[in-house]
Amino acid sequence: DEAAWSLARIGAISANKLMDRLKDLNHDSIPFVALALGRSGVRPAERQAVDLLLEEMKSSYAERQCNAVYFAGEIAGASTSERLIRPMEQLLESADARLQAVSCWALGCYAQEFHQTINWNRVRFLSKNSEGLLTRFEAVVALGKLALVNPKSYLLDLLVSCLSDVEARVRYGAVQSIRRLLEVHGKISLPAGLLNWQDDDFGVMYELSLIKGTGSF
Repeated sequence: DEAAWSLARIGAISANKLMDRLKDLNHDSIPFVALALGRSGVRPAERQAVDLLLEEMKSSYAERQCNAVYFAGEIAGASTSERLIRPMEQLLESADARLQAVSCWALGCYAQEFHQTINWNRVRFLSKNSEGLLTRFEAVVALGKLALVNPKSYLLDLLVSCLSDVEARVRYGAVQSIRRLLEVHGKISLPAGLLNWQDDDFGVMYELSLIKGTGSF
C-alpha cells in the first residue's frame, strides 16, 4: 500500500513502468497498481486504473470486489472515474455487509464531483435500515458529504434523524456531518431540540459542543 502511494507521487516515471508490466500482474497486486496509476496525474494511466478496477468488481470473490471498490474511492479524481459509479451502485445491493459498507464509503468520495450522477436512494435506505452498523455509519457519512455540495433540507433532516440510531458510531457520524455542514455553509436552521440533545457517547456530545460554539444556527 505504501509503495503504491509512493509510486503515485512519482507520477509519469512510475506510471510508464507500471503500464509496461500490466501483463505480469497477479490479482493481489491489481488494486495497488490501480491506486498508483489512478493517482499518477497521467491521464492514460488513470484510465487504465479505472479499467483494472472495473474488471475486479466483476469478480465472483467478495474480497476482490471490496478491494476494488475501496481503491475506486481513492482514485475518485482520476480521468473517467465516473465509469466506476454504476458498478458501485450495483454492489450496494449485495448481501455482503462489507461490500455495502465500502460501496457507501466510496460513493461518498464521488459526491463532490458527481453528486448529480449518483443515485442516492439506496444509500439513504441503508442509512436507516441496514442491519450492519458499519454500513449505516458509512451511508450516513456519505450523505453528509453529499450535503456539503447539495445542502438540501431533507438531507439535514435525515442526518438529524440518524441521531436516534441505537449505535453511538452512527450517531457520531451524523452529528459530525451536521457540524461540517455548518462550518462550510454557515447559518443553517437546525431543529430546536438538537442543541439540547443529550447522549451517553462522549464523541457525540463533543461534536454538539462544537456546533454550539459556531453559533451558526
